[in-house]
Order: sequence, then structure tokens, then C-alpha cells
Amino acid sequence: MTGQTESLLITVANTGQTSVTVSAITVSGSEFTASQLSLPLILAAGQSVDLTVIFTPTAMGWTGGTIKFSSNASNPTLTLQVAGTGVSTEALTASPSTAAFGQVAIGTTATVPVVVQNDRSWSVTLSSITTVGSGFSLSAPTLPLTLAVGQSVTLNVTFTPQSAGAVGGSLFVSGPGLTIPLTGTGTATGQLVVAPAPLNFGNVAVGTTETEPMTISAVGAV
Repeated sequence: MTGQTESLLITVANTGQTSVTVSAITVSGSEFTASQLSLPLILAAGQSVDLTVIFTPTAMGWTGGTIKFSSNASNPTLTLQVAGTGVSTEALTASPSTAAFGQVAIGTTATVPVVVQNDRSWSVTLSSITTVGSGFSLSAPTLPLTLAVGQSVTLNVTFTPQSAGAVGGSLFVSGPGLTIPLTGTGTATGQLVVAPAPLNFGNVAVGTTETEPMTISAVGAV
């Protein structure tokens, strides 16, 4: 909405085998800003850093921009396309407005239901729904989907972390153009599982001993 701000969390990762130094971050488009990082920034192999991108529309309509990351990587200039649409009123509202998954063990899945409601005085058609960000996925309804006045739909968003650390993403509903930030943290903390369960010794004569094997394993640990 014009005069307001919308923030999205992005993750920049070094997927190579050696360290990378990010020397500059350049934002084009006056309606987009990015959180400040201490530069130069050295990312070790496999390391990542989160960056918040803020969109503040000053007029109605679509606008685009770019965020360029300059480094000594094999792709020395990484360009991220950003876009947003300024509106006078929101077509849809989401509850919660941000899907925060908290800490989720690697190898397990957490689900957050997001209720999307049409608050306008006319019908709104959802043409597509997509997720952005590692580990995030969606159980989407059949599309296109038209929401009548006051009608809502529940979107079940899941987070299955692939590695330890904080991850940012977004859920984008095209048609009305609604963006819902997603956040989650993968943890290496596992859960102990005992097998077989229950442990059944059956009939054992008084004064004798029966032995049964038991396995304890960790699920979700690295």
C-alpha cells in the first residue's frame, strides 16, 4: 500500500568450495532499500548471510529494481530482480501476516496455516501461488481460485530445513499481488527414537532371564 513499507528477507549463500568476499551491494530503484551489512563481507565455503529488502511505494502501479552483489566469486556480479506494486487499498489480508516457523530440526517438517481473506467489495481471483526460499513449500488449492467478498482460503505452508541456520523466503499470491514473508531456522538438534516400541518380553518363567535387543537412534541430527 502506498505510504507503507513491506519487508522481505533474502539469503545470500556461498555454495562454492572456497571463501568469497562481497565488496559492494548496490540497489537500483528509489522505492527499494536494503539493510546495511559491514563490507567487505567474507563468506566461508557453505556460509550464508541474511539481508532485508524493503519496498516503500510512493505511487500506485508496478515498479521494479535490482540489487547487485559484487564479489570475487566465479560470478562476480550477482543480480537480484526486485519488484512490487503500489496500491491504494489491500485486496487481500493474510493471517498471520508473516509465517514464522521458529526452530525446526533438520530432516523434519513444520507447517503453518495462513488464512488469506478477500476484504474488498468485489471478487478477487488468485491466479497462482508460489514460494521462494530454500526448504519452503506449499499445499496449494486448485487454481485459478476466485474469492467472493469476505471469503477466505487457508494455505498450508511447510518448512523442511536442509541445513542449520536461519532461512528467509516469501509466499507470493499473484492476481491481487500479496506477499507474505516466511522465516525459519534449521537446527541440528535431533530426537531419540527407540525400536522396537513397546519392548515386549512375553511370558518369562519366574527365576529366569530373557534378553531382547533394543536400538536407540537419533532422527533429524547431523
